[in-house]
Amino acid sequence: MPVHIKSGITPLLVAYRDGFTDSTTLQPIAWKMATPSTSVDLMIRGAYSVAVVCMVNSNTVLTWQAFHTLDDDTTKAMPEPTLQTPCNAAAPATNDVKGKLVHAGFAHLGAAGTAQVAANGDFTLLVPNGTYDLVAAQTDATDPAMNKVLITRDIMVTGAMDRGNVDASTGAALAPITPGLDNPPPAPDPDDKKANTEIVTAEVDIQTKNNATPAFVSKATFNLDKTVNKTKQVTVFAVGDAGLAAGDTQSITFTGTNTIADTSIMTTRSITKPFKVGDDTAMGKPGAGSSLPSLLATANVSPGWDFDKNRLGVALPALPALDDLTIEIEPTGAAAPTVRYQINITASYFQATALARPVFDTDIPNFQAGWKIDFNQPYSQQISTEHDVFNKGVFVDHEESMSVENVDPTAPPK
Repeated sequence: MPVHIKSGITPLLVAYRDGFTDSTTLQPIAWKMATPSTSVDLMIRGAYSVAVVCMVNSNTVLTWQAFHTLDDDTTKAMPEPTLQTPCNAAAPATNDVKGKLVHAGFAHLGAAGTAQVAANGDFTLLVPNGTYDLVAAQTDATDPAMNKVLITRDIMVTGAMDRGNVDASTGAALAPITPGLDNPPPAPDPDDKKANTEIVTAEVDIQTKNNATPAFVSKATFNLDKTVNKTKQVTVFAVGDAGLAAGDTQSITFTGTNTIADTSIMTTRSITKPFKVGDDTAMGKPGAGSSLPSLLATANVSPGWDFDKNRLGVALPALPALDDLTIEIEPTGAAAPTVRYQINITASYFQATALARPVFDTDIPNFQAGWKIDFNQPYSQQISTEHDVFNKGVFVDHEESMSVENVDPTAPPK
């Protein structure tokens, strides 16, 4: 079946493997080369791998590998498999949208991210031309219930602009909600500061029609003490129905963050669920709702990173439920060359093959030395998984788990 490989810019290299291992040699199937283009058609029979190398900006070379099956890249609207690579054209020019928050809080616009701002503090958000919603959240009220969220909708941005003073206290009132977490980690051990160091937070965000990413509403730290918090709940605040417009969606995200003692490994895991105020089931009451996905690394078990012929690979730990897994490597030293590796592996590929130890394969014909990472210098290695849950076609939650480790081969041994 033809598989269409699409890129926004012409890659420097395109290679592919149709299959997993050679049935005769039991070795990985050799890479075949394709002529680099923004549109490359490959004839594929089943599980396959694609490798592209491209300049994602004027300074950075990305080597991206995708391990997929034909069904992964097929939709009803696009019956022939189509794989979009991250080799995209430069982002459009952005405009400075400025303003001043009267109260301490957060400002959000488009996909510019969220700026945390002190009272009477200035913010600048960068967005390309378009129509957006400015979401300002007040966080400095003495009584948390008095904090508010102001949404200014349908702001047309065609150039730099100054929104002046933004007073979130004139916005929509917030209502307390008490979402629950079914599987909180153990509370800290007063006798062992290295044990049970994971911290869990709960955050409410709002996705409006004109913004590409969600904006901050409220956040609280989950009390892990089972004696004190017997209900496994946390109090956060949300915008009531009266403050929402058609197309707005609120969600609650529980995030566990842990820095593993005596290592340079940090893990995060999270679950995000949409909800409406008063909808107890959607908010995840104990026994019916939110559960953090399993960890990708612990104090006793971490991903088995190792080298094979100078190629970095990883023996994967037990994985949480996933739709796909991404592995990323990039240099971190001050003099690091701007090269990056990334592998995306789908759950279907894992099921269709015996893959247990992905390798960042640079033994590809015509792969240039300047595209390789120098593993004698500091670098970071990261694994992340994503999983969406549906019930009868209705989206229920989004789950993520990640492990990040910084490696410094130049540091003296401990």
